[in-house]
Amino acid sequence: MQPYFYNAECIGVTDGDTCTVKIDVGFGFSTIQKLRFLGVNTPERHVEGYEEATQFTEDKILNKEIIINTHKKDAFGRWLADIYYKEDDAYRSLNEDLLTNELAVVYK
Repeated sequence: MQPYFYNAECIGVTDGDTCTVKIDVGFGFSTIQKLRFLGVNTPERHVEGYEEATQFTEDKILNKEIIINTHKKDAFGRWLADIYYKEDDAYRSLNEDLLTNELAVVYK
């Protein structure tokens, strides 16, 4: 299956690896979807590291334009996605940055 890339705006952050976005699907249409970041798992609420991971995600994407690469839905109906944000005139992978900064572990 071919992945899809969309322009989006992050309108809410649930935790370090889940957010709500308004996705531009083209032709003047948009949809609001909850996304789970593909391949990463950050600490849950009341677990050490939760605040740091959630703050990192908020700082990078909340109320900002992003690019998402969707794959498929998870068991909870959230789209699994790679998230890309712009920093210093280049796009960076939020999924990879969470891992690199040791705010998340690999999730399969």
